[in-house]
Amino acid sequence: MNAKKIIRAVLPVALIMIVAWLGMLCVLYVVDGIIATFPAGNTPMEKIVFSLTKLAISSLVTLIWLISWFIMIAKYREKNLKCHT
Repeated sequence: MNAKKIIRAVLPVALIMIVAWLGMLCVLYVVDGIIATFPAGNTPMEKIVFSLTKLAISSLVTLIWLISWFIMIAKYREKNLKCHT
């Protein structure tokens, strides 16, 4: 197989993987910042509310990362893995 064909086939997948890993590192950094920013709370009710808030925000950030990764993979599959029927 020609080297250019191999590189052309592997490069988009490698870029998607690099973007996904960098995105995951950004998500971890943001989530760590969210957890460190919110206070712990004094009463048990405050602790529960702040913990649920941290969980909700962290889940939202992670969900955005997963959706963006899914969109990248879907576009790659649509472009490169078309069925010729």
